[in-house]
Amino acid sequence: MLEEHRKPKTGGPMRLAITARLDDILSRRIDRLCSQIEKSERGFEPRPDYAPHITLAVLENGTDDEALIWQLSRTSLGISRIPVGISHLGIFPGSPAYVFLAPVVTRPLLDLHRQIIETLSGPVIHEHYLVGNWVPHITLATIDKKPEAAAKAALHGMTAHRGHIAAIELVRFPPVQTLASFPLPDARSPVCANATGRGSAM
Repeated sequence: MLEEHRKPKTGGPMRLAITARLDDILSRRIDRLCSQIEKSERGFEPRPDYAPHITLAVLENGTDDEALIWQLSRTSLGISRIPVGISHLGIFPGSPAYVFLAPVVTRPLLDLHRQIIETLSGPVIHEHYLVGNWVPHITLATIDKKPEAAAKAALHGMTAHRGHIAAIELVRFPPVQTLASFPLPDARSPVCANATGRGSAM
């Protein structure tokens, strides 16, 4: 989650993250749930100006973003859209605490994460995102006090949500700036087999 890492060391460069951006329909549903939680009580930190997503990796300072864009552009050519189903609500305790949605941990999702991590040659990956440590999640709220009320509000709007991962993106933060986006094709589409490059640096 970008929220957990959005305060870099004073004077240091901003960090980079690789994210799996969700499709527009699922994103709108998650945004509505976030708004519902934020209306439940005060004490929330502002959400980053970025669409709902699953963070695949957070990279330590000093990473060469141009080399990373090239690596991701090559890797994304072999990836098609991955279905995502929301299984439950969770909390990362602490100060602040994080309320999140947890996707069903499927083999395609784990394979995507492993493929992204293994393609990274050079960058130092934050330990939370290493293979075997990664907990896939979609952050709903960051709260400075006990998160029980926020979780209760989220449960009121909790229904089964399904969608797919629409793109792999490289972002710099904070604040969030999209450096490159690689849309993923539908596996059923004939375009998927003929794709030669879909990345767009931003």
